[in-house]
Amino acid sequence: MLLAGVAMTTVSAAEDWLDPRLSSKLTPLSYDLWMHPEFYGSSAMFHGRVDIDIEVLQSTRSIIVHYKRINITSTTLTDEFGTSIPVSQ
Repeated sequence: MLLAGVAMTTVSAAEDWLDPRLSSKLTPLSYDLWMHPEFYGSSAMFHGRVDIDIEVLQSTRSIIVHYKRINITSTTLTDEFGTSIPVSQ
């Protein structure tokens, strides 16, 4: 499974947004990070992409992406065959 995003976690409904760690139902296999910094003027910004390969050990209804001061412009989720899985935000 491939998730292009930042960081993922899944926990019980009440704790979904409180635990920044990856759920024990998911195991990260690899991370591919690309960043392009832009240091112009008084603001420092970057553009980038993160691809995370994960193994799903138990069925789960959610994968939550935690981020802070980052504008995520797109997120895709695919299975091991490259078939797209719908993502809600």
